[in-house]
Amino acid sequence: MGAPTTPYGAAVHLFDPFAPEPDAGHYPDLVLCPHCRRDVPAGPRWVTWCEGCGWNALVGAPEPATSGPSWASRWTARVRVRAARRVHAELLAGGGTGSPWPRRAAVAVAVVVLALTVVQVGLVLLWVVRGSGFWHWPLAVLLVLLLAAVLRGLVPPSLERGRGAGPDELSPDDAPALHALVRDVADLVGVVPPRRLRLSTQDNAWVSRELYGRHVDLTLGLVLWGRLSWDARLALLGHELGHCLPRGGGHRAVHAAGLVLRGWLRVLWPSGYDVAVMRYRSRWDRSGGLIGGPVLVWLATVLQRLAAVPALLALVLLDRLEASASQRAEYAADVAAARVAGTPGAVALLSGLVDPRGWLTSVSSALRRDEDVWTALAVAGRRPARETARLRRIARDETVRVDASHPPTALRIDLLERLPRTGPAATMTPERLAAVDREVEGLLRTRRRALTDRLLESWV
Repeated sequence: MGAPTTPYGAAVHLFDPFAPEPDAGHYPDLVLCPHCRRDVPAGPRWVTWCEGCGWNALVGAPEPATSGPSWASRWTARVRVRAARRVHAELLAGGGTGSPWPRRAAVAVAVVVLALTVVQVGLVLLWVVRGSGFWHWPLAVLLVLLLAAVLRGLVPPSLERGRGAGPDELSPDDAPALHALVRDVADLVGVVPPRRLRLSTQDNAWVSRELYGRHVDLTLGLVLWGRLSWDARLALLGHELGHCLPRGGGHRAVHAAGLVLRGWLRVLWPSGYDVAVMRYRSRWDRSGGLIGGPVLVWLATVLQRLAAVPALLALVLLDRLEASASQRAEYAADVAAARVAGTPGAVALLSGLVDPRGWLTSVSSALRRDEDVWTALAVAGRRPARETARLRRIARDETVRVDASHPPTALRIDLLERLPRTGPAATMTPERLAAVDREVEGLLRTRRRALTDRLLESWV
């Protein structure tokens, strides 16, 4: 029986994007493992590690997300890990959407936050219209600017950027094959295709959803796209568009309340504030000033952070109530990725995201030899079997996550491998793959220097 046909010709099923290359040529030397004293292969491009005792196997693995900079971030990360494990068990047991009370409580908290925000806006407008006296207009301007900074996250992206195409926006005329691919993946996932498609130079990809409509923007990072094979790229598109699946009632209200609370924290608890205060104290002390200056600065810092405590506690509570829903959404996006690219493709994507230093070492080494950046990224994606095995070992460490908002990668892979195995729903022809590659490489010409600089800066 011949290969199935599509409007694009004979279909090509890409079952394993992480298909490892032979080790020959990648590890020309042998070194002695300092722990178990066995010979292990070594090479200039890839990490040298011992498969016997595990020496150096986890080098480059991300730091545990539970080691955050503040008690709130550490506590929230631990809550999300527990929620991820609970949802993982529920999904394997065939559970539904879980208990409804956390979502209802989160919606109630969000309604209170948004109602207080409306009251604050009303009071500021009342002061602007009805206030009087010498300090009326200075305070009115200050309050308006404060609220504008807090509520900036609620501004629709289309209004913030303007209606014209930005420097990274790709119209269907710029990349017709890539737009057609994204539309086909959106149809497979069962969501509305993104209204805008953008390119960045980051090692990331994300969707931006408008609070007031159904439209989303999809941004693809050239670094991530360039170092993935085609099955992993399809899984990436499926995962990101999987975040557009319905998430139940009240999600937008909870999201809006979170944006408002983060706006207050951004204004009242700015990053780097402690460093600025310490520098101020040092300059004051060296100049022989009195103790009053540093004390006043310290007092202002305490008062400022006390004012931020209600917003911080409300945000922590909201994150606690939404922990299960957010982790369930990530698992659902992984399942969507498996539906698009097949289980091996989705697992390969997750395994390829756990070691930023490994591929970055390979790429930066090539760039220092003046090799082409796109070629260097493609070579970094063609890993030998030993490096693939090392990445799988990292991915199965339960402390490893992409970031604090995602479940542990080990749980994500375990869920995909224990659910019924699926083949790729997306069928691609060599001609269509080549057309998308040509478009992306053409778009890369104007971004090649920025992409190279970002990679070298990341390595340094």
